[in-house]
Amino acid sequence: MGNLYQNTLDLNRNPIFYPDSFADAHKRFVLKEGDMVMSLTGTSGKEDFGFTVRLPKTERALLLNQRVTRIDITDVRLQKDFAQHFLLSRKFLDYLYPTAKGMKQANLSTNAMKKLKVVLPDEDEQAEIATCFKSLDRKIVVAGQKRDQLQDLFRTLLHELMTAKTRVSSVKFSDFK
Repeated sequence: MGNLYQNTLDLNRNPIFYPDSFADAHKRFVLKEGDMVMSLTGTSGKEDFGFTVRLPKTERALLLNQRVTRIDITDVRLQKDFAQHFLLSRKFLDYLYPTAKGMKQANLSTNAMKKLKVVLPDEDEQAEIATCFKSLDRKIVVAGQKRDQLQDLFRTLLHELMTAKTRVSSVKFSDFK
């Protein structure tokens, strides 16, 4: 469950891998590429659960944890891309978090979740909404990469300034755009 963090799958966060024979013996718990999963447990009063991830292709078999649910879409009118973005939306999360039970540990119930309402636009509108969100997701990734590059550049330049490898008087500020 700890591998679902901030709506991403991070297999470097204390993963536990069972022998491949376990996946063979428990096929109904094996997750596949494209499956949508959500973490069901977190801290009461915090928003550290309800993370939804669409699983990428992985080298190893991933198994469903008891505090993670696989979201199977059975209504053919609901598109998976739209559903994923709907489950990540602030509107849905504001409706979801109050359903959690527990004093210190918040636990979502799949039975309570089944009663939640889902907005269902027509198929064309769902596709358009999902396309817009995918475009925004790509822009967020690119902006994050640019931020990381600029932070690296800043650290390098700061180090050069602090060690006097570069002097401010030799920098032409008109060169920066």
